Amino acid sequence: KIQERISSSLWRRIGGFPTVILVVSGLVIGFLMGYDQSAKNDPPPQLDKIMVDKNSGIIRYGPGRTPLELLGIVRKTRQTLIQTLQEEYGDYTGLLINGANLDKVFPMSSGSKFRYQRRILQKLLMKQLEPRKKVTFTWVTAGDVRAGGLGNYREHSYTSVLERTVSDAFRAVGIDFVAKNRAVYSATTGPAMALCMDTIYGSDIDVLSWDFSLSDGDIEYRAGLWSTRATIHPTRPLLMMLDTTESNRWKNFFAVEGKIGITSLDIGQFVSQDMPDSTRMTHPEQLPPALQYLQCNGSTEGHRNCVEKSLHHICNDEKGEVCRENKFLDGSKCEMAQYQSDWNSGWKEHRLKGRLFGLLLIQLLQDALLELDSAMIEISHHPMEKRHELLTEQYNKLDNQDMFVRVIMLLLL
Repeated sequence: KIQERISSSLWRRIGGFPTVILVVSGLVIGFLMGYDQSAKNDPPPQLDKIMVDKNSGIIRYGPGRTPLELLGIVRKTRQTLIQTLQEEYGDYTGLLINGANLDKVFPMSSGSKFRYQRRILQKLLMKQLEPRKKVTFTWVTAGDVRAGGLGNYREHSYTSVLERTVSDAFRAVGIDFVAKNRAVYSATTGPAMALCMDTIYGSDIDVLSWDFSLSDGDIEYRAGLWSTRATIHPTRPLLMMLDTTESNRWKNFFAVEGKIGITSLDIGQFVSQDMPDSTRMTHPEQLPPALQYLQCNGSTEGHRNCVEKSLHHICNDEKGEVCRENKFLDGSKCEMAQYQSDWNSGWKEHRLKGRLFGLLLIQLLQDALLELDSAMIEISHHPMEKRHELLTEQYNKLDNQDMFVRVIMLLLL
Protein backbone atom coordinates (compact mmCIF):
# COMPACT_ATOMS: atom_id res chain seq x y z
CA LYS A 1 0.00 0.00 0.00
CA ILE A 2 2.81 2.38 0.81
CA GLN A 3 4.38 1.73 -2.63
CA GLU A 4 0.97 2.30 -4.30
CA ARG A 5 0.58 5.65 -2.49
CA ILE A 6 4.09 6.78 -3.50
CA SER A 7 3.57 5.77 -7.13
CA SER A 8 0.16 7.46 -7.22
CA SER A 9 1.57 10.67 -5.73
CA LEU A 10 4.51 10.73 -8.15
CA TRP A 11 2.18 10.10 -11.05
CA ARG A 12 0.00 13.08 -10.07
CA ARG A 13 3.07 15.39 -9.67
CA ILE A 14 4.46 14.74 -13.14
CA GLY A 15 1.08 15.19 -14.75
CA GLY A 16 0.19 11.66 -15.73
CA PHE A 17 0.88 9.71 -18.87
CA PRO A 18 1.11 12.65 -21.35
CA THR A 19 3.92 14.18 -19.34
CA VAL A 20 5.88 10.93 -19.41
CA ILE A 21 5.54 10.84 -23.19
CA LEU A 22 6.89 14.40 -23.46
CA VAL A 23 9.88 13.66 -21.24
CA VAL A 24 10.83 10.52 -23.15
CA SER A 25 10.37 12.28 -26.50
CA GLY A 26 12.59 15.14 -25.36
CA LEU A 27 15.35 12.77 -24.42
CA VAL A 28 15.19 11.00 -27.78
CA ILE A 29 15.21 14.28 -29.74
CA GLY A 30 18.13 15.62 -27.68
CA PHE A 31 20.13 12.47 -28.30
CA LEU A 32 19.55 12.63 -32.06
CA MET A 33 20.43 16.32 -32.26
CA GLY A 34 23.58 15.77 -30.24
CA TYR A 35 24.64 12.91 -32.46
CA ASP A 36 24.01 15.00 -35.57
CA GLN A 37 26.01 17.92 -34.14
CA SER A 38 28.98 15.68 -33.27
CA ALA A 39 28.93 14.26 -36.78
CA LYS A 40 29.18 17.78 -38.19
CA ASN A 41 32.30 18.43 -36.11
CA ASP A 42 34.12 15.38 -37.43
CA PRO A 43 36.68 16.07 -40.21
CA PRO A 44 35.42 15.29 -43.71
CA PRO A 45 36.70 12.09 -45.29
CA GLN A 46 39.72 12.37 -47.57
CA LEU A 47 39.09 12.24 -51.30
CA ASP A 48 42.11 10.92 -53.14
CA LYS A 49 44.22 11.96 -50.13
CA ILE A 50 42.96 15.54 -50.60
CA MET A 51 40.60 17.61 -48.45
CA VAL A 52 39.21 20.92 -49.69
CA ASP A 53 38.30 23.92 -47.56
CA LYS A 54 34.98 24.98 -49.14
CA ASN A 55 35.27 28.53 -47.83
CA SER A 56 38.76 29.35 -49.10
CA GLY A 57 39.11 26.77 -51.86
CA ILE A 58 42.61 25.88 -50.67
CA ILE A 59 43.70 22.26 -50.82
CA ARG A 60 44.38 20.59 -47.50
CA TYR A 61 46.39 17.40 -47.30
CA GLY A 62 47.06 14.78 -44.67
CA PRO A 63 45.99 16.18 -41.30
CA GLY A 64 44.03 18.94 -43.07
CA ARG A 65 46.26 21.94 -42.26
CA THR A 66 47.12 24.82 -44.57
CA PRO A 67 50.72 26.04 -44.90
CA LEU A 68 49.91 29.03 -42.69
CA GLU A 69 48.50 26.73 -40.01
CA LEU A 70 51.67 24.65 -40.20
CA LEU A 71 53.71 27.84 -39.99
CA GLY A 72 51.90 28.70 -36.76
CA ILE A 73 52.84 25.33 -35.29
CA VAL A 74 56.47 25.72 -36.38
CA ARG A 75 56.58 29.12 -34.69
CA LYS A 76 55.29 27.58 -31.48
CA THR A 77 58.08 24.99 -31.54
CA ARG A 78 60.52 27.84 -32.11
CA GLN A 79 59.19 29.65 -29.05
CA THR A 80 59.76 26.50 -26.98
CA LEU A 81 63.29 26.32 -28.37
CA ILE A 82 63.91 29.95 -27.44
CA GLN A 83 63.06 29.15 -23.83
CA THR A 84 65.76 26.48 -23.85
CA LEU A 85 68.21 28.88 -25.47
CA GLN A 86 67.53 31.46 -22.78
CA GLU A 87 68.57 28.94 -20.16
CA GLU A 88 71.78 28.27 -22.08
CA TYR A 89 72.69 31.77 -23.30
CA GLY A 90 70.67 34.20 -21.18
CA ASP A 91 70.65 37.76 -22.50
CA TYR A 92 72.75 36.71 -25.51
CA THR A 93 69.88 34.62 -26.93
CA GLY A 94 68.72 37.55 -29.05
CA LEU A 95 71.97 37.49 -31.00
CA LEU A 96 71.39 33.86 -31.94
CA ILE A 97 67.75 34.10 -33.02
CA ASN A 98 67.92 37.42 -34.84
CA GLY A 99 67.36 36.85 -38.56
CA ALA A 100 69.67 39.64 -39.67
CA ASN A 101 72.42 38.29 -37.45
CA LEU A 102 71.97 34.79 -38.89
CA ASP A 103 72.43 36.28 -42.36
CA LYS A 104 75.72 37.72 -41.16
CA VAL A 105 76.82 34.47 -39.51
CA PHE A 106 76.00 32.42 -42.64
CA PRO A 107 77.04 34.58 -45.62
CA MET A 108 75.38 33.50 -48.85
CA SER A 109 74.01 35.07 -51.98
CA SER A 110 70.28 35.33 -52.61
CA GLY A 111 70.68 32.47 -55.11
CA SER A 112 72.22 30.14 -52.55
CA LYS A 113 69.64 31.08 -49.94
CA PHE A 114 66.88 30.33 -52.42
CA ARG A 115 68.40 26.91 -53.13
CA TYR A 116 68.38 26.09 -49.43
CA GLN A 117 64.79 27.25 -49.17
CA ARG A 118 63.88 25.40 -52.37
CA ARG A 119 65.24 22.11 -51.04
CA ILE A 120 62.94 22.38 -48.03
CA LEU A 121 60.06 23.37 -50.31
CA GLN A 122 60.64 20.21 -52.33
CA LYS A 123 60.21 18.16 -49.15
CA LEU A 124 57.02 20.02 -48.26
CA LEU A 125 55.56 19.44 -51.72
CA MET A 126 56.51 15.77 -51.55
CA LYS A 127 54.60 15.45 -48.28
CA GLN A 128 51.62 17.32 -49.69
CA LEU A 129 51.42 15.08 -52.75
CA GLU A 130 51.89 11.83 -50.79
CA PRO A 131 50.78 12.40 -47.17
CA ARG A 132 51.40 8.80 -46.11
CA LYS A 133 54.91 8.69 -47.52
CA LYS A 134 57.81 9.04 -45.08
CA VAL A 135 59.73 12.18 -46.00
CA THR A 136 63.14 12.88 -44.49
CA PHE A 137 65.52 15.82 -44.53
CA THR A 138 69.06 14.52 -44.08
CA TRP A 139 72.10 16.42 -42.84
CA VAL A 140 75.47 14.67 -43.09
CA THR A 141 78.55 15.89 -41.24
CA ALA A 142 81.76 15.10 -43.12
CA GLY A 143 85.03 15.88 -41.41
CA ASP A 144 87.92 14.89 -39.20
CA VAL A 145 88.33 14.13 -35.51
CA ARG A 146 87.26 17.61 -34.39
CA ALA A 147 84.10 17.51 -36.51
CA GLY A 148 83.14 14.20 -34.95
CA GLY A 149 83.13 15.70 -31.46
CA LEU A 150 85.85 13.45 -30.08
CA GLY A 151 86.85 14.53 -26.61
CA ASN A 152 83.18 15.01 -25.76
CA TYR A 153 80.23 12.70 -25.28
CA ARG A 154 78.32 11.75 -28.40
CA GLU A 155 75.29 13.85 -27.48
CA HIS A 156 77.52 16.93 -27.21
CA SER A 157 78.68 16.93 -30.86
CA TYR A 158 77.21 19.71 -32.96
CA THR A 159 75.56 17.13 -35.21
CA SER A 160 73.55 15.76 -32.29
CA VAL A 161 72.76 19.27 -31.01
CA LEU A 162 71.55 20.25 -34.49
CA GLU A 163 69.17 17.29 -34.65
CA ARG A 164 67.69 18.09 -31.24
CA THR A 165 67.33 21.74 -32.21
CA VAL A 166 65.23 21.28 -35.37
CA SER A 167 63.48 17.91 -34.95
CA ASP A 168 60.25 19.32 -33.47
CA ALA A 169 59.93 22.05 -36.11
CA PHE A 170 60.36 19.64 -39.03
CA ARG A 171 58.15 17.02 -37.38
CA ALA A 172 55.38 19.63 -37.20
CA VAL A 173 55.20 19.66 -41.02
CA GLY A 174 55.47 15.88 -41.34
CA ILE A 175 59.19 15.69 -42.15
CA ASP A 176 61.68 13.55 -40.23
CA PHE A 177 64.96 15.41 -39.70
CA VAL A 178 67.98 13.11 -39.62
CA ALA A 179 71.51 14.27 -38.77
CA LYS A 180 74.32 11.77 -39.45
CA ASN A 181 77.80 12.14 -38.03
CA ARG A 182 80.15 10.67 -40.66
CA ALA A 183 83.36 12.30 -39.45
CA VAL A 184 86.42 10.01 -39.54
CA TYR A 185 89.41 10.19 -37.24
CA SER A 186 92.52 11.57 -39.03
CA ALA A 187 90.61 11.75 -42.34
CA THR A 188 91.51 14.34 -44.96
CA THR A 189 89.31 15.76 -47.68
CA GLY A 190 90.69 13.52 -50.37
CA PRO A 191 91.03 11.43 -52.28
CA ALA A 192 89.11 8.62 -50.51
CA MET A 193 86.55 10.90 -48.86
CA ALA A 194 85.90 12.60 -52.18
CA LEU A 195 85.73 9.55 -54.44
CA CYS A 196 83.71 7.26 -52.15
CA MET A 197 80.93 9.61 -51.05
CA ASP A 198 78.04 7.21 -51.62
CA THR A 199 79.70 4.57 -49.47
CA ILE A 200 80.80 6.87 -46.65
CA TYR A 201 78.04 9.47 -46.51
CA GLY A 202 75.09 7.57 -47.99
CA SER A 203 72.88 7.91 -51.04
CA ASP A 204 70.35 10.36 -49.55
CA ILE A 205 71.83 13.75 -48.56
CA ASP A 206 70.16 17.16 -48.42
CA VAL A 207 72.93 19.12 -46.68
CA LEU A 208 76.55 18.01 -46.66
CA SER A 209 78.93 19.87 -44.36
CA TRP A 210 82.69 20.14 -44.85
CA ASP A 211 84.73 20.22 -41.61
CA PHE A 212 88.26 19.07 -42.49
CA SER A 213 90.11 22.26 -41.58
CA LEU A 214 92.05 20.48 -38.81
CA SER A 215 93.40 17.66 -41.00
CA ASP A 216 93.71 19.64 -44.24
CA GLY A 217 95.35 22.65 -42.64
CA ASP A 218 96.63 24.99 -45.35
CA ILE A 219 96.30 22.41 -48.15
CA GLU A 220 93.65 23.84 -50.47
CA TYR A 221 93.52 21.68 -53.60
CA ARG A 222 91.81 18.73 -51.87
CA ALA A 223 88.71 20.77 -51.17
CA GLY A 224 88.25 21.37 -54.90
CA LEU A 225 88.00 17.66 -55.65
CA TRP A 226 85.76 16.98 -52.62
CA SER A 227 83.31 19.80 -53.39
CA THR A 228 83.10 18.95 -57.07
CA ARG A 229 82.26 15.37 -56.21
CA ALA A 230 79.67 16.59 -53.71
CA THR A 231 77.84 18.69 -56.31
CA ILE A 232 77.50 15.74 -58.69
CA HIS A 233 76.24 13.40 -55.97
CA PRO A 234 72.93 11.80 -57.08
CA THR A 235 70.91 13.86 -54.58
CA ARG A 236 72.82 17.11 -55.33
CA PRO A 237 73.23 18.16 -51.68
CA LEU A 238 73.58 21.71 -50.45
CA LEU A 239 77.02 22.51 -49.06
CA MET A 240 77.94 23.91 -45.65
CA MET A 241 81.60 24.81 -45.16
CA LEU A 242 83.06 25.14 -41.66
CA ASP A 243 86.21 27.09 -42.29
CA THR A 244 87.86 30.41 -41.57
CA THR A 245 86.96 33.43 -43.66
CA GLU A 246 90.64 33.82 -44.56
CA SER A 247 90.74 30.52 -46.45
CA ASN A 248 91.04 30.66 -50.26
CA ARG A 249 90.03 27.05 -50.88
CA TRP A 250 86.41 27.99 -51.74
CA LYS A 251 87.18 30.83 -54.12
CA ASN A 252 85.97 29.03 -57.27
CA PHE A 253 82.89 27.66 -55.58
CA PHE A 254 81.70 30.95 -54.15
CA ALA A 255 82.00 32.34 -57.67
CA VAL A 256 79.04 30.13 -58.65
CA GLU A 257 77.45 29.81 -55.22
CA GLY A 258 74.00 30.89 -56.38
CA LYS A 259 73.93 27.84 -58.66
CA ILE A 260 75.14 25.21 -56.20
CA GLY A 261 73.78 26.43 -52.86
CA ILE A 262 76.78 27.00 -50.62
CA THR A 263 77.38 28.85 -47.36
CA SER A 264 79.98 28.84 -44.61
CA LEU A 265 80.41 29.35 -40.88
CA ASP A 266 83.44 30.88 -39.22
CA ILE A 267 82.62 30.13 -35.58
CA GLY A 268 85.78 31.82 -34.31
CA GLN A 269 84.85 35.13 -35.90
CA PHE A 270 81.30 34.96 -34.50
CA VAL A 271 82.53 34.22 -30.97
CA SER A 272 85.14 36.96 -30.98
CA GLN A 273 82.70 39.58 -32.27
CA ASP A 274 79.45 38.73 -30.46
CA MET A 275 80.09 36.49 -27.44
CA PRO A 276 81.40 37.60 -23.99
CA ASP A 277 85.10 37.31 -23.15
CA SER A 278 85.58 35.61 -19.78
CA THR A 279 89.05 37.11 -19.23
CA ARG A 280 87.60 40.60 -19.46
CA MET A 281 84.89 40.06 -16.86
CA THR A 282 85.09 40.35 -13.08
CA HIS A 283 82.75 37.42 -12.47
CA PRO A 284 82.71 35.12 -15.54
CA GLU A 285 81.14 32.39 -13.40
CA GLN A 286 77.92 34.42 -13.54
CA LEU A 287 77.64 33.90 -17.29
CA PRO A 288 75.13 31.33 -18.60
CA PRO A 289 76.57 27.76 -18.66
CA ALA A 290 77.10 27.62 -22.43
CA LEU A 291 79.09 30.87 -22.40
CA GLN A 292 81.28 30.44 -19.34
CA TYR A 293 84.90 30.32 -20.52
CA LEU A 294 83.92 29.98 -24.16
CA GLN A 295 86.12 32.94 -25.11
CA CYS A 296 89.37 34.01 -23.46
CA ASN A 297 91.45 36.96 -24.65
CA GLY A 298 89.61 37.00 -27.97
CA SER A 299 90.25 33.30 -28.72
CA THR A 300 87.65 30.52 -28.75
CA GLU A 301 88.22 28.08 -25.86
CA GLY A 302 91.69 29.53 -25.32
CA HIS A 303 93.05 28.51 -28.75
CA ARG A 304 93.92 30.42 -31.89
CA ASN A 305 94.81 29.44 -35.44
CA CYS A 306 98.52 29.32 -36.25
CA VAL A 307 100.94 27.95 -38.87
CA GLU A 308 102.37 25.14 -36.71
CA LYS A 309 101.58 21.93 -38.61
CA SER A 310 102.80 19.77 -35.71
CA LEU A 311 100.02 21.30 -33.58
CA HIS A 312 97.38 20.88 -36.31
CA HIS A 313 97.45 24.66 -36.77
CA ILE A 314 95.87 25.13 -33.33
CA CYS A 315 98.02 27.02 -30.80
CA ASN A 316 97.35 27.93 -27.18
CA ASP A 317 96.63 31.54 -26.35
CA GLU A 318 98.83 32.85 -23.55
CA LYS A 319 95.84 34.16 -21.59
CA GLY A 320 93.46 31.35 -22.46
CA GLU A 321 94.39 28.80 -19.83
CA VAL A 322 91.15 29.12 -17.86
CA CYS A 323 89.13 28.43 -21.01
CA ARG A 324 91.23 25.38 -21.88
CA GLU A 325 90.77 24.00 -18.37
CA ASN A 326 86.99 24.24 -18.61
CA LYS A 327 86.22 23.47 -22.25
CA PHE A 328 85.40 19.77 -21.71
CA LEU A 329 83.69 20.18 -18.31
CA ASP A 330 79.90 20.41 -18.38
CA GLY A 331 79.14 19.21 -14.85
CA SER A 332 76.71 16.51 -15.98
CA LYS A 333 78.99 13.47 -15.74
CA CYS A 334 81.90 12.48 -13.56
CA GLU A 335 83.93 10.32 -15.92
CA MET A 336 86.08 11.97 -18.56
CA ALA A 337 85.72 11.35 -22.28
CA GLN A 338 88.62 10.18 -24.41
CA TYR A 339 90.57 12.20 -27.00
CA GLN A 340 90.50 15.45 -25.03
CA SER A 341 93.25 17.50 -26.65
CA ASP A 342 94.06 21.10 -27.49
CA TRP A 343 92.98 20.70 -31.12
CA ASN A 344 89.57 19.15 -30.36
CA SER A 345 86.65 21.47 -29.63
CA GLY A 346 84.83 21.42 -26.30
CA TRP A 347 81.11 21.02 -25.72
CA LYS A 348 80.37 24.76 -25.62
CA GLU A 349 81.71 25.33 -29.14
CA HIS A 350 79.82 22.28 -30.39
CA ARG A 351 76.65 23.49 -28.67
CA LEU A 352 76.90 26.91 -30.31
CA LYS A 353 77.51 25.47 -33.79
CA GLY A 354 74.58 23.06 -33.51
CA ARG A 355 72.23 25.77 -32.29
CA LEU A 356 73.22 28.17 -35.07
CA PHE A 357 72.81 25.50 -37.76
CA GLY A 358 69.39 24.62 -36.37
CA LEU A 359 68.16 28.21 -36.16
CA LEU A 360 69.20 28.78 -39.77
CA LEU A 361 67.25 25.73 -40.98
CA ILE A 362 64.15 26.69 -38.96
CA GLN A 363 64.23 30.15 -40.51
CA LEU A 364 64.48 28.62 -43.99
CA LEU A 365 61.62 26.23 -43.15
CA GLN A 366 59.39 29.19 -42.27
CA ASP A 367 60.31 30.92 -45.53
CA ALA A 368 59.48 27.74 -47.48
CA LEU A 369 56.03 27.49 -45.84
CA LEU A 370 55.23 31.06 -46.88
CA GLU A 371 56.29 30.19 -50.43
CA LEU A 372 54.08 27.09 -50.39
CA ASP A 373 51.14 29.13 -49.15
CA SER A 374 51.53 31.52 -52.08
CA ALA A 375 51.67 28.61 -54.52
CA MET A 376 48.48 27.08 -53.13
CA ILE A 377 46.58 30.34 -53.32
CA GLU A 378 47.56 30.72 -56.97
CA ILE A 379 46.07 27.34 -57.91
CA SER A 380 43.01 27.48 -55.62
CA HIS A 381 40.64 28.43 -58.48
CA HIS A 382 41.41 25.21 -60.40
CA PRO A 383 39.39 21.98 -60.03
CA MET A 384 40.65 19.53 -57.44
CA GLU A 385 42.26 17.14 -59.94
CA LYS A 386 44.03 20.02 -61.70
CA ARG A 387 45.51 21.27 -58.42
CA HIS A 388 47.17 17.93 -57.80
CA GLU A 389 48.60 18.03 -61.32
CA LEU A 390 49.92 21.59 -60.91
CA LEU A 391 51.63 20.79 -57.62
CA THR A 392 53.28 17.76 -59.20
CA GLU A 393 54.56 19.93 -62.05
CA GLN A 394 55.88 22.46 -59.53
CA TYR A 395 57.78 19.75 -57.66
CA ASN A 396 59.29 18.37 -60.87
CA LYS A 397 60.25 21.89 -61.96
CA LEU A 398 62.12 22.53 -58.71
CA ASP A 399 63.87 19.18 -59.01
CA ASN A 400 64.96 19.81 -62.60
CA GLN A 401 66.36 23.27 -61.81
CA ASP A 402 69.28 21.59 -60.04
CA MET A 403 70.24 19.31 -62.92
CA PHE A 404 72.47 21.84 -64.71
CA VAL A 405 74.71 22.06 -61.65
CA ARG A 406 76.43 18.87 -62.79
CA VAL A 407 77.55 20.53 -66.03
CA ILE A 408 78.87 23.63 -64.25
CA MET A 409 80.94 21.65 -61.79
CA LEU A 410 82.33 19.33 -64.44
CA LEU A 411 83.50 22.41 -66.35
CA LEU A 412 85.36 23.55 -63.23
CA LEU A 413 87.36 20.34 -63.35
